[in-house]
Amino acid sequence: PYMEEALAIWGTAKFQKLKRTFPESLSGAPMILSPLGHPLRQTVESFFLAQGLHLSVITEAPDTALIKELCRSGLGLVALGERTTRA
Repeated sequence: PYMEEALAIWGTAKFQKLKRTFPESLSGAPMILSPLGHPLRQTVESFFLAQGLHLSVITEAPDTALIKELCRSGLGLVALGERTTRA
């Protein structure tokens, strides 16, 4: 079933400084997400809302492979499970 593993925020080294004040540092940070209505997107939106953070979606991608590639290019941060990032 979906969401049996915890999500983590992933990004390139240029986002390393955001770890210091997590999760507050995510407010306004560039996020790469699944399209509206996707369960993962809903989970991320709920987390940001519960934390009182501003969600800044810079792009949406329909599949995980593209989301991971955009993240590796340094475009923004992604929220994915550890198993997903290894695949």
